[in-house]
Amino acid sequence: MGNDNGATTRTNTPINSGPQATRSTRPRFVNKNIPNKMTQADGLVQVNNAPQTRSDVAIIGASGRYPMADNLSEFWQNLVAGKNCVTEIPAQRWNYHDYFSEDKNALGSIHSKWGGFVNDVDKFDPLFFNMSPMEAELIDPQERLFLQTAWNTIEDAAYTQAQLAGKKIGVYVGVMYGEYQLFGSSERAKGQPLIPGAPYASIANRVSYFFDFQGPSLALDSMCSSSITALHLGVECLSLIRICSCRRSLKMNFR
Repeated sequence: MGNDNGATTRTNTPINSGPQATRSTRPRFVNKNIPNKMTQADGLVQVNNAPQTRSDVAIIGASGRYPMADNLSEFWQNLVAGKNCVTEIPAQRWNYHDYFSEDKNALGSIHSKWGGFVNDVDKFDPLFFNMSPMEAELIDPQERLFLQTAWNTIEDAAYTQAQLAGKKIGVYVGVMYGEYQLFGSSERAKGQPLIPGAPYASIANRVSYFFDFQGPSLALDSMCSSSITALHLGVECLSLIRICSCRRSLKMNFR
């Protein structure tokens, strides 16, 4: 998601300037503490109560987790240092030695042992989020991560759960891979009748349900453009208040 300190910067662009207008009518996003090149930033976006002739949008809260970075401050320090966050597959994920082969013609094997891995994907407090431990084990880790990061983003924006409950807030998530349910097949083969859940919609809906948000709640998959598309839809909802009645939007992406 974007920046830890919740700094807000508004940019004003006229949207009804007539045929002679030369400036873009699209709202721009600027965070004064993080360079504009950090286009993967996700966060809580709020529309300003400005006149209808303006399209002011502010990023008021942000959070994120990345390989070797549990928050945005660590992520930024890794960028500054030019740190390589790609490692061999950690043993706590799986033993890649059982599958890896340097022979690219070997059947039934993988030929790469490298990747970027988020820390502590199995760490979650289900009772904090009014969820049973059994349910938490069966839902997609992406859903747990989104719920945790959504909480951190709202906290970074200096809001509480009670303040936002019942508000017209939209939730948009860009997501591409949903393979967690494949673990169900292997578990059933062992005699364990487990059915892990991995519906994309649940990633967004879980947040809307927990926080009692009353705006649109959807997940979308447009491959590599999922993130920017989710952001686009969130901004569109802010711009078209009379249509979707959304005053704020929470946006996130998985890669």
